[in-house]
Amino acid sequence: MTRSTEAFIGSKWLCIILGMSASTWTLSESIPNRNAAKIREVFRWKQIEFDYPSESARQQAIDNGDFIPGRSLPIDVDVYYGRPGQTKKIFIAMPRMQSGHPATIGTVTDKTTADGNPIVKPYPSWNWHKNLIDCPPDRIVSVFRMMVRKP
Repeated sequence: MTRSTEAFIGSKWLCIILGMSASTWTLSESIPNRNAAKIREVFRWKQIEFDYPSESARQQAIDNGDFIPGRSLPIDVDVYYGRPGQTKKIFIAMPRMQSGHPATIGTVTDKTTADGNPIVKPYPSWNWHKNLIDCPPDRIVSVFRMMVRKP
């Protein structure tokens, strides 16, 4: 067999496999999902916004490159329900894979931005997320996954 024949046969099989996958996907999309009605949206972000002590502190973080709006992406979420009567805390993890992430783990507050984005408060405080290069003993560098447990 020549190379062009092998390439043709290979692409033919690729088309068949993709065609079968597409038809399976279309079939599964046409089957009603009974669980779809049970899922409800709790929070939605266009971009993560952090709970800075002031607007000038936020602007300084942007000017220094410590905060690049739109760069932080949440990859994990967990909920601490606490004791009866306590308000639950929703934790989100945003790993620092590049610069511009002011915090790597935070809790969702009841505050929102003007366009409706929930504001995230660094956990446990801003001090744990600053001066990463100086290597202070109490710091959080980058959180990928988490599990919240009862104390």
